[in-house]
Amino acid sequence: MDDQQAREQRKLSWFSKLIIFGVIFIVVIGGPLLYLNESAESQWQAYMDELRAKGEPMTISDLEQLRPPIPDNENAAVFLMDLGPKVDASVGYEALAKDPDPKRHVFVFGRKGNTADFFEGLPRYAIEESRSFLETRRELLTELAKLRGYSRWRFNTDYQSDPLLLLDNNPAHVRAAGKLVHLDCILSTSEGRFHDASESILLQFHLADGMTREPTIIARLVQIAMEALALRSLEGLLSAGEVDTETLDGFMTHLDTHVRLGSLRLGLQGERVHFVNMCTFGYRVTFTGPLPEDEPFIPYPNLTKMLNVPGLGFLAYLNLSTGARMLTALIDAADDPKRLLDEGKRMEQELDQLGKSRFLVKTLLPSLSRACLLNARIHAELDCARCGVAAERFRLKTGRMPESLSELVPEFLEAVPIDPFDGQPLRFKTSEEGIVIYTIDDNEVDDGGSVTIVGKAKQPLDRGFRLNRPEHRGLKILDIPPPTEEE
Repeated sequence: MDDQQAREQRKLSWFSKLIIFGVIFIVVIGGPLLYLNESAESQWQAYMDELRAKGEPMTISDLEQLRPPIPDNENAAVFLMDLGPKVDASVGYEALAKDPDPKRHVFVFGRKGNTADFFEGLPRYAIEESRSFLETRRELLTELAKLRGYSRWRFNTDYQSDPLLLLDNNPAHVRAAGKLVHLDCILSTSEGRFHDASESILLQFHLADGMTREPTIIARLVQIAMEALALRSLEGLLSAGEVDTETLDGFMTHLDTHVRLGSLRLGLQGERVHFVNMCTFGYRVTFTGPLPEDEPFIPYPNLTKMLNVPGLGFLAYLNLSTGARMLTALIDAADDPKRLLDEGKRMEQELDQLGKSRFLVKTLLPSLSRACLLNARIHAELDCARCGVAAERFRLKTGRMPESLSELVPEFLEAVPIDPFDGQPLRFKTSEEGIVIYTIDDNEVDDGGSVTIVGKAKQPLDRGFRLNRPEHRGLKILDIPPPTEEE
């Protein structure tokens, strides 16, 4: 009997020890984890409240409120989307990829994306091939020209409960349509139809306007690409001939507008909403309904279930806070191209230094330094073009080219624009052929206005706008054979 009691006591002793061990484990391990979870959640909620108090959009509905509805009969985006199937069938990526007879030497759409360099000259074989390509798409061009009758843009985006399903085809339609209009401008200029070329340039700027109020980074990048094509068209037109002051004033109005309104702010705000949404959705394993419309995209109270690892919910909050703060720093700098460029570089370094606990940030947050660079570059190039148009207006009034940018102030420019890459005024260089206004670009070295493509990278050392003197303008048609397949 004594042996049986001893065995029972030993069992009770082990059971007591197990209970005590469990209590100690909960106190020593669970307590701190619970504290970390509650502390991280509290800090995240406080940060969200701070952003919302500043009027920052934190939900899809917040973003949509920044884009007031436009009646369909006044909305250029609705008209373009109705043309979407025609655009896709005519100049969409898949349609061109399936073309049994790809136009290898067509400007813009050729296999190598052939660019038209009016300063070096246009190959006759490329002009003829491009003309044939364009004529089969003349009806679509006529329809696209009607976009000028609409003054406002607002695309409708279909938001899905699963953020991975958010596919935005709107920028693709704008990009394809803009490339076709750019090709039309090249051919109009090459044929001396400068009025038609001017109208095509204005339409290119108008198409770029369509991306101004879209809350995605990709929309801003497409807008930048469209603006770059329009600037190339404008530089090519003024290298071939001249237009009247009224037309120049129209160009200047569009340039001023794009400098003033061109920003990554809304795209970055949308990126922040999308990031928080992705962080939340990625671990909301039981989620089946639509995303909440009227509350921030924050994890539901029980983060433990989302992560499937008891006690580690604080990691999700840490990642949310880190990523949102990094994006907010970019948003705060978005209206100053140079400041945004510097902030993008700093963010790149910070991403590289993040530890493994910030795995969601490193996985879901894209590198945005490239977008910040492209944003600064297009601002500089738009300002260079503004100076170029101002110089042409100066020439038409005085009969001579300006000898410095300061000569254009204040009658033709309010002030000499600043280069976002070093904070100094844009550079100005004269030559026998004409002038070049340029930015030193991202190498931050003044290469003397070398804006032509050089090196294996096929990129210019500087970037800017060239304006030839009248005696050095004109069409240069090159009678040379097309390159071979190997070339």
